[in-house]
Amino acid sequence: MKKNIFLIFCITFLIFSCSPVTIEEDEDSPGERRGNNSPDENASEEIEIGEQVKNICKGDGYIVYSYGECPEGTGIGTYDEDGRAEEDNLTPPQPVDIFFVLNANSSMYYYLTYLTSMKNNTRFQKRFQSFIPTLIKNNMDWRMFFTNSDYSDGIFAKGGSGGYFKGRNGKAMNLEGRYGILREQILDPTVSDLFNTFMYTITRGPDRTGDQRGGTNVCDYPPYCSNVRPLKALKSSFSKNKNLTRKEAHFIAIIVSNRDEEDKKVTAEEIINEFRSVYGSDKRLSVLSVIIEPDDTKCFQKNEDRTFFVYHHWQKGSYGVQISKLAKKTGGGNFSICLEDYSILAKTIVHLSSQ
Repeated sequence: MKKNIFLIFCITFLIFSCSPVTIEEDEDSPGERRGNNSPDENASEEIEIGEQVKNICKGDGYIVYSYGECPEGTGIGTYDEDGRAEEDNLTPPQPVDIFFVLNANSSMYYYLTYLTSMKNNTRFQKRFQSFIPTLIKNNMDWRMFFTNSDYSDGIFAKGGSGGYFKGRNGKAMNLEGRYGILREQILDPTVSDLFNTFMYTITRGPDRTGDQRGGTNVCDYPPYCSNVRPLKALKSSFSKNKNLTRKEAHFIAIIVSNRDEEDKKVTAEEIINEFRSVYGSDKRLSVLSVIIEPDDTKCFQKNEDRTFFVYHHWQKGSYGVQISKLAKKTGGGNFSICLEDYSILAKTIVHLSSQ
């Protein structure tokens, strides 16, 4: 009897955390679903643009809140065929500490799924393929660390094990390598097998089904499993990870989520104030968000079409209304999660850090 109860519990948990989805269709899907197919009632609220933001730079699938002049054209800066920024009277880029906050909820199953072949691969392996190379080619002094969007308080903040019931609350994860979880939390150009380590940490790869050296559940490895509170996790992360950052570095947070913050009470102003209380007023915070942009019905529909109807309640996405406000307030940018190439994020980092 006890075994049957345990089995039912496990099946229920897997439905919530690790459900299958349909294969992505590249073509725009006909028609639009009603109900959740529009921004929530707070979408129309205007939020003040941060005083440090001088210009709003718009491109195809993104908008950047720049500290200086907008580069010519729709791209962030002018780059040669090798991905290096051409001279544009910019100062040398300052060091950057890049902090990823990843939604590891079942809504992100499509993006987090790791594919061994790059052929027809439209998951994170392909979309982030040029991210680190762009930073390296532009001689950036960078380091990265990562957490997921899991946040819990009250009795759940102190209990549980294995990351299932206890929120990370912004604490940085150890990196994941080819053979398991590493000791390091900081990813920089000195890390062995750099590109694969980056990809394994932000996806459900590699496949460890037959690995007897550790757990085989996807929630046993980065980015683990989570609820969807990226803003709360980010706010909590500043004090927890201060030892991983550098005093002279520009702090850039990258929130990746196809669902908006679940806690409607947390505000951009609260997060900025927390950052200042930890780091002081002289350190710069920029937020880049990879989201379903408010009013982007085509991207919303693509995320809808990736869900299997049995699991739709747990896998559906939503417009990143609250998340987008933080990027607007801090200076940074909002980018469509439906972009096929996320190298524009790295180009934006080069641009912002040179101002």
